Amino acid sequence: DMVRTIAADALKAKGDLDKLAKAPYGGGKVTVDDHLKEMIGPIGENMTLRRSAYLGVKTGVIAAYMHNTIAPGLGKIGVIVALESTGDAEKLKNLAGLIVGSFSDIKENDEPFGKTAYEIIAEHTAEYNFPIAYDFPLGHENQNWAIPCGRLASLRIDNQEVRLNFQIFS
Repeated sequence: DMVRTIAADALKAKGDLDKLAKAPYGGGKVTVDDHLKEMIGPIGENMTLRRSAYLGVKTGVIAAYMHNTIAPGLGKIGVIVALESTGDAEKLKNLAGLIVGSFSDIKENDEPFGKTAYEIIAEHTAEYNFPIAYDFPLGHENQNWAIPCGRLASLRIDNQEVRLNFQIFS
């Protein structure tokens, strides 16, 4: 809980390490820095605030996920991705199909999305008539198939199966 509380306090400090150190820990009376010092003895580890960064976009989305998740919010490597974009929908007109991996550990944004990832994709592709394969086994999941880039491919989706074929020889 201490790490989650300090992470929440760090978001409010927006990357300012000094501001984070002086911030009230969890909104209480003791500062984050003083709380860390108090916890050194009980935890048995020397702890200090060394770095803090803030990631923000004016127009776009920020998403976070965890590699090798062993419990919610607990894994080996945490990743934050920011996409600043006005969403040039013209690029979608040339798509013949869309392959979407699975979304297993999406955290809610400070300003909630209000929709699932699938709903957001469906909303932005509703006017197009190309097949969409959801939950394809790729990305940062246990089942992660390699998809060669730059190869001619065909994507077939029906009620029975999803089939992705690549041209092996040119």
